Amino acid sequence: MSNLEECKASLIALLNATGIKYDLPEDGKVIIVISGDNVKGVKYIVSFDESGSTVNITGLDIASFGDKLAQGFVTVNRLNLEYRWIKFVIHGDGDLISLVDAVIEPGTAGEEIMQLIGRNVHILDEVYPEIMKEIWG
Repeated sequence: MSNLEECKASLIALLNATGIKYDLPEDGKVIIVISGDNVKGVKYIVSFDESGSTVNITGLDIASFGDKLAQGFVTVNRLNLEYRWIKFVIHGDGDLISLVDAVIEPGTAGEEIMQLIGRNVHILDEVYPEIMKEIWG
C-alpha cells in the first residue's frame, strides 16, 4: 500500500469508527461536512499529494460576502494575521473559504487530519459571528 493509500485509509477508518459521514468522489479526495456551534455545514475537501506526505484541507460553504467584498477583504486580511493555523480566502463571487496545508505521517494521518479539521471548526466558530456582522451589519 502506498503512503497516499495508507493516509486515505487511516482517515476513512477513523471516520468509520467515529460515525462521521463522508463521500469519496472519483478524484481521490475525501469530503466531510461538519458543523460547529456557530458555523453550520462546512464542507471540507481533503486532498492528498501523490506522495502521501502532505494534505490540503479546503473548507467551503462558510459564508459569502457577495457585494460587500471591500469589507470582506479587510476582515479576511485581519483574520489571516490573527490565526496562523488557518488561511482565509475570498474566492469566486465573494465566497469565504478556509485552507489548511500540513505535513502528515501515513500511520497517524487520520488523527492528524481530524485534529486539523477540529481546529479549523473551532476557529470558524470563534470568528463566524464577526463575519456575519460584516456581511449583515
